[in-house]
Amino acid sequence: MSQASGSYHHGDLRTACLRAARDLLEEDGSAALSLRAVARRAGVSTGAPYRHY
Repeated sequence: MSQASGSYHHGDLRTACLRAARDLLEEDGSAALSLRAVARRAGVSTGAPYRHY
């Protein structure tokens, strides 16, 4: 069964979260780093990383 376009699955959430975290750290330092900020930067709901991991 193939997924429809616009489905809720990100594809590679781990890589997107790691990239987003690195970008946040480089831009604003550790004070800006939170799981919610990482999720927003990765373009997923703030609960997605919690459910994924």
